[in-house]
Amino acid sequence: MKKITLLIALFAIAVFANAQTSEDGRDGDNTPGPVLQKQVKPKAEKPFYSDQDQPSQAKDELLYDDVLIFNSLGVGIDVLDGMDFGYSTIFLKENNVQIKFDDTSDESSAFSSNDWSLKANSIEVDGDSYFELVDETAVVSPWRVMAGAPTYSFLLSENGNLGLGDQDPYLKLHLNDDDTPAIRLEQNDDFGWQPYVWDVAANETSFFIRDVTNSNNLVFRLMSGAPANSIYVTNTGNVSLGNTDPAVKLDVEGHIALDSTLMLAPQTQFPATFAEGSLLMDGNDHQLKCYNGTEWKAVSENTDNQDLLSATLTGTVLDIEIDNGASVSVDLQPLIADLEARVTALEDELIGKSSAEYNSARLFQNAPNPYSNHTVIPFYIPETISNARLILTNVQGNIVDEIMIYARGNGSLEFDQSDLESGTYFYTLIIDSKQLESKVMVKVD
Repeated sequence: MKKITLLIALFAIAVFANAQTSEDGRDGDNTPGPVLQKQVKPKAEKPFYSDQDQPSQAKDELLYDDVLIFNSLGVGIDVLDGMDFGYSTIFLKENNVQIKFDDTSDESSAFSSNDWSLKANSIEVDGDSYFELVDETAVVSPWRVMAGAPTYSFLLSENGNLGLGDQDPYLKLHLNDDDTPAIRLEQNDDFGWQPYVWDVAANETSFFIRDVTNSNNLVFRLMSGAPANSIYVTNTGNVSLGNTDPAVKLDVEGHIALDSTLMLAPQTQFPATFAEGSLLMDGNDHQLKCYNGTEWKAVSENTDNQDLLSATLTGTVLDIEIDNGASVSVDLQPLIADLEARVTALEDELIGKSSAEYNSARLFQNAPNPYSNHTVIPFYIPETISNARLILTNVQGNIVDEIMIYARGNGSLEFDQSDLESGTYFYTLIIDSKQLESKVMVKVD
């Protein structure tokens, strides 16, 4: 009985397949569409009678009307009777899964006819696992998703924003990563240019541009929390650091620190507009000039016509005579006394005295001080001291004289008018390679 029912069903299909239908496979109007509009190709007059892929297998089956499947469709050599479709409407199951879109439009006409396919995984041994869109006509794969890609690797929102790693992209392109989201710009050598790689990235510390090819150098870095208008470029090309209205090529709001040389290109013509304090290198006379609000003046130009004519030290008073100006007298006694006190305090603090012998050794102030013709420096050196000497230095720290002292007990050193030039000196007593103390001595004319 089942065999009879199956034969009747196959007979009904054959009769239906040979029934007259319209050009689109449906009953109704058979009027052709307008010119240059894609037409549905007419049906074949009879079904194929051999399998086109494998002739030894069962024949292909050609249906001449719509096929409606109420539940799910399983396709592939590995589908099984009674298998679980889950929520899948179409289930493709075999070892080489792909869907091909073969456009049979006439290529000589104005219609497009490119072929495409959707493929899952490589057919090669040890090949990659992926899902990709293939341009079969150009034999390229413009889009591929590798197996294991994280959730929201690629998300196009309803407003057209694209998220890479983000489920709610805020802008047209939104990158989201757990550590330093970045964009890599890589030039290959397909057209003969030198391969080169740049990165544009940001994190909680800064926004930066990295020269990957050149030792990963960070050639540009903008730190987090930088104030508004830290870098501002106008539509005229003027650049400002700190304000929004640069009047010149580089306008800095604040101070500038240079770790190297500042170079100014020589200018043969002065600018039409400039502000007080402007600097330029005059290419005509090769002088650095500054605008004082009225005219350009050479920075090295002497504008006061006043030279130092002489400086004379009388006692502790320094007389300075200035060309085209009044003479100035300065009493140095407070300064000398202060220096003596400071030197003594430093000696007591830093040098120290390590024994009773050193504590008993003394260096006294020369008298008279200041002096012109003759002065005496008294001292006391215990008998137990092996070596003693007096070092005399000028205010520049240069040693003027070094005198060995052989006498023990109370003694003195004398200086006459011809021994020293006018000026201020420091004399220091050294005992057994230890500095004892220093005093200040002033010689006047």
